[in-house]
Amino acid sequence: MMTTMMKNVKQAWAWGVLALAVAGAVAVAVAVAVALVCGALPGAHADELDQTVSSSEQISTEKTVLDVGHADLGPKVVDGQWGVYVRDDSGAEPVWRRAEDVVFRVKDTAQLEVPSSEEYAQLGAQVGESWWVIPQTQNPDVVWLGWNTQDPAASSVMDRGATMTLGAASGPAVSAGGRMALFVQEGTFGAPRFLVPGVGAQTSQDVWVDVNTHVHANWAFSAAGIYTLPVRFCAKTTDGSGTNGTQCASSTLRFAVGDSTTSEDAFGVQAAALEDAPQGEDVAHDTHVSRETSSPNITTFLIGGICAVLVVAGLALAAVRARAMKKEVELARKEAEHA
Repeated sequence: MMTTMMKNVKQAWAWGVLALAVAGAVAVAVAVAVALVCGALPGAHADELDQTVSSSEQISTEKTVLDVGHADLGPKVVDGQWGVYVRDDSGAEPVWRRAEDVVFRVKDTAQLEVPSSEEYAQLGAQVGESWWVIPQTQNPDVVWLGWNTQDPAASSVMDRGATMTLGAASGPAVSAGGRMALFVQEGTFGAPRFLVPGVGAQTSQDVWVDVNTHVHANWAFSAAGIYTLPVRFCAKTTDGSGTNGTQCASSTLRFAVGDSTTSEDAFGVQAAALEDAPQGEDVAHDTHVSRETSSPNITTFLIGGICAVLVVAGLALAAVRARAMKKEVELARKEAEHA
């Protein structure tokens, strides 16, 4: 009997050691999984905003639809004239295109569910509603649109930076009740800061952009269809060029949202007019977006939440298993003592 009792005790302790090993293995597995998944979060690497813009880059006058790849809008000087261009970086070599010659196609793969947080109230969306989002950090299946003030000819005479003015969205989608919003997030769990809210009467919004910077944000659309957006860049110049020392350039942004929308139809849709540009005076710096602000986005926020759930669930599983095995050890010990 004594031999059997000792055997039971040894088995119980063996199970106890195994339980601790299993719990530890689960914890390690969770940590590795989280490191692999969360370490690869969109926007996890700040260097994705690093880029060099050369004065030798090509200029195209062809009309183009962009549905994947990286693109920035911004002021560019061509033949001595300031204009709003899109730096199309989706091919082997970057190409500058006039903004009015580009349609940004936002495919159905860009749809995201609106978070339940009240911080997104300015979207004017219902919880669980799906919006089409050009994300702040790159999704390889969606066009990635940002803005920069890096054209060498423009940045060389730009005093401190430029003001990007975005007018009210218009177009068939807006006429049918669609809404557009633009917002940035700082950090993985940062609250959204709306540059253009999706609720209320939309008016022109000014965004300050430091010279020689590259920024991205979340462009969100509530419904499929065609949207147009007037855009203008104004910058005071160090050489006094422009009207009263200020250079301005205006154009139109066009978005074809949803797979059911014919992108080419957007070229014929005009944007609402912007009010006259300020000349010879400082423009608003109230809304300032830096490259530090332009980091992880709404996609990162959602995946970050999943990572947190994985951590909690994994550790809870390890703890429950360890407690269960501890009870088995104690029970075996008591049985051995009373044997």
